[in-house]
Amino acid sequence: MIPVVIYNRKITSEIKKGSFIQYLENCHDTKTIIYKDNSLDFFSQFKDAVTWCKNHNHDYFLACSINADFPCCLDFYNLDTIIELGTIQHADVLVCSAMVINSPIPTNNPNLYWVDKVCSVDCMIIYKNSFKQILGLPDNVPPKHEITGLFLDNFFRKQLFSPYMKDKEGNNRFDCSKYIKSVQQQQQLYKKMYHPTNSSVEGLCLPVYIINLQERPERLEHILAEFKGRSEFDINVVQACKDECGALGLWKSIRKVISKAIQKDEDVIIICEDDHKFTPDYSKEFLFQQIIEGYSLGADYLNGGCADFKDAYVITKHLFGMITIRCTQFIIIYKDFFSTIMQADYDQNVLSDIKLSELTERKMVLYPFVSVQKDFGYSDVTQSFNQHDGYITTLFDLAQKRLDKIKNLSEIESFS
Repeated sequence: MIPVVIYNRKITSEIKKGSFIQYLENCHDTKTIIYKDNSLDFFSQFKDAVTWCKNHNHDYFLACSINADFPCCLDFYNLDTIIELGTIQHADVLVCSAMVINSPIPTNNPNLYWVDKVCSVDCMIIYKNSFKQILGLPDNVPPKHEITGLFLDNFFRKQLFSPYMKDKEGNNRFDCSKYIKSVQQQQQLYKKMYHPTNSSVEGLCLPVYIINLQERPERLEHILAEFKGRSEFDINVVQACKDECGALGLWKSIRKVISKAIQKDEDVIIICEDDHKFTPDYSKEFLFQQIIEGYSLGADYLNGGCADFKDAYVITKHLFGMITIRCTQFIIIYKDFFSTIMQADYDQNVLSDIKLSELTERKMVLYPFVSVQKDFGYSDVTQSFNQHDGYITTLFDLAQKRLDKIKNLSEIESFS
């Protein structure tokens, strides 16, 4: 008998049971063990479910949203086979239906992927590997969070079974195969180009352009202190372009720096915002070596550390490729990318990090990060960072941990 948890991930008084749930309730091979209307009880109800499973010696349970549809989200007759897939790979959870997927990593099964983040889940299998961790979760859930994504963020070994990622009409919600094919092509290209280097960086010096608003002297003081005594950098302070929209002002400032770099015929530059802070992982040798390797791989720009990202994949031991990279407090721009930036169209809604990501596929993030943002308690560019003290620091920490997971999962597959 397969234990089943039926949950509601939306706070609503109107509950409409999908055909899948109606099927489960009439199926003698399953047992519905718990259901609560309010998604704020989500963590609590899953603790109850785990306790029930442990008391009845179950190794897993099937968790389904009240709105899940059968058979679009899951071929129930093949459920035993699907469950076995996750068991073999020691998964914490196997997701069968979701709306948002981030950084899928292929396994030796063409339908199975490790995933970094997953949200809006309607069907998943929870394995006993995760039971202890679930019991340690808080009972209450912070408001304004997608509940299943918040729940699944707690687990390292998350897998996605892709054939059932379909909506009610049977259309693919997320085409993993298309994404994976694109990433694998990019990785193969990088592999052909990649030749590990151990070049001497002695005597090398890179131009750094620091963007600073004249009315922010405390930030200028901070950033100059970060570079004090670092002879590997040639420091140039550039007065930021002021605009009512801080994000637009930043993009104009980046263009201003690129224009200066073109005039000076620079081969590679570092653009630095005045809230940049070096991490303990920074060293001249590490940074310069990655800049050399990035160039050999045909990169257009490197990012020293990001607060968020979309769809990351391993390129080398210390470089990740990504579809989207958030934050620009420390970026390395190569000469061949200068004209692309200057010729790009933009409007008052431009976001520099998103724009740079859209302009090229050949972008990479250093791993581990050499740069994070200092929390001044405010941001002139990103208003969401002004939510509360420490928010931006938390985002960088989480992004680094997510990359740790992706690297570890990629290594699991490379040795499998």
